[in-house]
Amino acid sequence: MTALKPLVAEYGLSIDGTLVLDRERNLAVENASIKNLNVTGTLTSINTTDSSIQDNNILLNSGIEPGAVDTLGSITVGSNYTQGLYRNIPLIVTSGTVGTGATADITVAINGTVDNVNKIDGGSGYDTDTVFGVAAADIDSNTDGSGFAIPVTAVLAGLSATDASITVARGFTGDDVAIQWDESESTWTLTRDGSAYSVIQTALDISTAATADKLVLRDGNGDITVSDITAVDGTFSGDVAVNGGDLTTTASSATLFNSAATTLTIGGAAATLNIANTGTDARTISLATAASGGASTLTFGGAVSGNILKIQGTAVGEVSLTTDVTTGNANLFTSVSGKLQIGTEDTRIYIGDKAAIVSHETDIATNQSGNAHVTDTFKTNEFRSAEYLIHVEAGTEYQVSKILLTHKGTNPVNGATEVNNVYITEYGTITSNAILATVDADLNGDTINQVSRLLITPSTNAATTVRVVRTSIVV
Repeated sequence: MTALKPLVAEYGLSIDGTLVLDRERNLAVENASIKNLNVTGTLTSINTTDSSIQDNNILLNSGIEPGAVDTLGSITVGSNYTQGLYRNIPLIVTSGTVGTGATADITVAINGTVDNVNKIDGGSGYDTDTVFGVAAADIDSNTDGSGFAIPVTAVLAGLSATDASITVARGFTGDDVAIQWDESESTWTLTRDGSAYSVIQTALDISTAATADKLVLRDGNGDITVSDITAVDGTFSGDVAVNGGDLTTTASSATLFNSAATTLTIGGAAATLNIANTGTDARTISLATAASGGASTLTFGGAVSGNILKIQGTAVGEVSLTTDVTTGNANLFTSVSGKLQIGTEDTRIYIGDKAAIVSHETDIATNQSGNAHVTDTFKTNEFRSAEYLIHVEAGTEYQVSKILLTHKGTNPVNGATEVNNVYITEYGTITSNAILATVDADLNGDTINQVSRLLITPSTNAATTVRVVRTSIVV
């Protein structure tokens, strides 16, 4: 599966059951932006070096900075960029008001011009006089592209900070309890009954006399601390606020909010929620695995485009998306009526463990009539036979055909071709006018690295594009 952008859950992530967010085995959530994470049950965050709850801090954003990009204007397309779709590219201010954080998906057409820009992150601090460009290296492998620009036509206004709290919903056991930041008074408060709030005394409060209905925790230096409280259970009926510090444990197993909580909200308006992002050991992430009274639902993202679920591994590692269902149905994206893309060009998509599908495109320059070009290869020790759907176009003329191929793969001498050990037949050829190209195949390479090559020879001197879809049978 292609690596994609960070997970952005714009309007909330709701879990009914137990939530364990961990890095390696079951779910990798990198740089997650989640507004309103609601968990009915237990939330466990495993602290590792790969984690996304950075420094074990939970950030609640109660205000929004102004100047986030809302809409972009007409594209100045530029030239000499490299064709492709470039994900989450940083937008660089070339003129006007400078902000931070704006990114976009950028599509470069085959002629080297930018033909589509899809905003991903609006950032903040921009205005309608802002004009964006990009670093040439981000959308051009040759770094000689230039001229692309796109203006900002509308930005979003910021929002003033409001009260923010962490609440424990106690259900039928009793009233909700919470700790809350009181924005109007610029102070922390807590409640034991869900309605009456008391101020929490801090080390910055000079007077300690008026402490009625206040919680004061101080060490010998007058700093707020709970480090000297051991082997004691603490019960809060109001809010608990951790401001500028960490909520940690030295125990090997710990539970944050037990099963009595039916709704757990973490993150609020936080732009980034980091969970289990330190350490190098393997992780296990369990989401609602104990649910037996009904089906569980895991929801990411809101009613916006661009939501991404990223399962991350190493460049040469293996990432698996599996199910324990052995009978019945396992459905994947059954409600999609638009485009469903799996992988990209040259991605081998296996159907079971006996066959794979891959697509590829080759562009052949002008004046190549009669010259053979390798348009697809596969290792002979991996696949035995293949079926090709071949599409050729030159200008406004088109050709399509099918090829069946098999080989013996008899370990040729290093570097030699073994034409007689690969066998093909072409059928179903359709052309819009004359034959644009002929097809052949050979074997090439030494014993270990031997490959079967599909060869295309243009019959015209016009620039030719060849697209192939190969279905292969494993050895």
